[in-house]
Amino acid sequence: MNPRVGSGAWAKTHFDPELEVKILGLTAEEEEKMVRAAKSTPRDVVGIWMDDRPYVGTTVTIYRENNKLYLESKYKDGSGSTEEMTESQSTVGSKLVEKGGNSHGEYFVLDKKGNLQAGGNNGIFLKYKKLK
Repeated sequence: MNPRVGSGAWAKTHFDPELEVKILGLTAEEEEKMVRAAKSTPRDVVGIWMDDRPYVGTTVTIYRENNKLYLESKYKDGSGSTEEMTESQSTVGSKLVEKGGNSHGEYFVLDKKGNLQAGGNNGIFLKYKKLK
């Protein structure tokens, strides 16, 4: 993970009375394990990305199965979710929305270079780190 000034805390410390250090983001080992697991899938993968913001640590895999498009999120704690997506084309690439819509107006944009971004009613709010 590349820390960016102003992007939030990756860890915190305090004395109580001894020094206590708490890692909030992914450790290098956790990130490596998540990336390895995401890349080892036998699916017809469109791409794999990571949300490497502090507190998050999520891999996102977009894949095709039985002529349908899915977005799978896997979290640091091992839990996850899979959503069937609908795809429409735009000038920048593909716009992906959960099948049936999203009550918050959120969507994903997969650009022609394979970069993934999340957007909503106010535009793009997150860019994912491309893994594959």
